[in-house]
Amino acid sequence: MVLVKQERESNFELLRLIAMVFIVLYHFCSSIKAEIDTENRWILLGYTIFHIGVPVFILISGYWTIKLSIRKIISFYLYCFLWYLMCYGISVLCLGEEFILKDFMMQWFPFSHTGGRWFITYYFGLMLLAPVLNLVGNMSLKEHCAIVLINLFAIIW
Repeated sequence: MVLVKQERESNFELLRLIAMVFIVLYHFCSSIKAEIDTENRWILLGYTIFHIGVPVFILISGYWTIKLSIRKIISFYLYCFLWYLMCYGISVLCLGEEFILKDFMMQWFPFSHTGGRWFITYYFGLMLLAPVLNLVGNMSLKEHCAIVLINLFAIIW
């Protein structure tokens, strides 16, 4: 069996580049919004519009790199669980936060809460969508774009 390496398409690479620029602008608007204590409509508009770059970038990047397997899901779960548990332990033991059983139990479910790490939930969702995205190898560019937009809408929703 010969494995054919999937070539990247320049249209998707251009969209990913634009998404990167949007992410930089999103963080710029975010930092301005945090520094200025006013509700500037233009900054809020930019903050809202440029946020679309985040899920677009994740979807396009994951399209070529994520292959679903039980081993990878378990590995990703263990990595996230241990990371959350370590962060919670440090915050309780070193930073003096109160130990709360409910918060401790939430560490066992790293995909159900983000705690400021929203990208973990995105990546896990993308892992689950990977088989669908990998089936579209024989589709036209138009159909590829439709699949990406449908998934983007689902993630944003």
